[in-house]
Amino acid sequence: MGEKTVGHFAFDPALVVAQHGDTERFVQNSAAPHNVAFRNPPKGAKLGAAMTGPYVIPRGKTYDLVIDARFVNGSYAFVCDPHESVGMRGTLKVGKYAK
Repeated sequence: MGEKTVGHFAFDPALVVAQHGDTERFVQNSAAPHNVAFRNPPKGAKLGAAMTGPYVIPRGKTYDLVIDARFVNGSYAFVCDPHESVGMRGTLKVGKYAK
């Protein structure tokens, strides 16, 4: 399981590398509400409800994302919806790209 910090206006680390079967944990580390929302996933991905995760509030709360069959191999851009305009972005690389 990887643990990512959701800081004031940044994901740390901004690059997440995963294999199918992994669980990525996003940890709230500020008072501002944050979420994980994917933009333009690779063709064939069927993220469903995982396309936009819940808001993570308060400090210390977590959001676990299972990298399962919904995720095809590829690169996934993600943002925090309320803070995308100030650069709160990241990338998830899954499968063969996860090196």
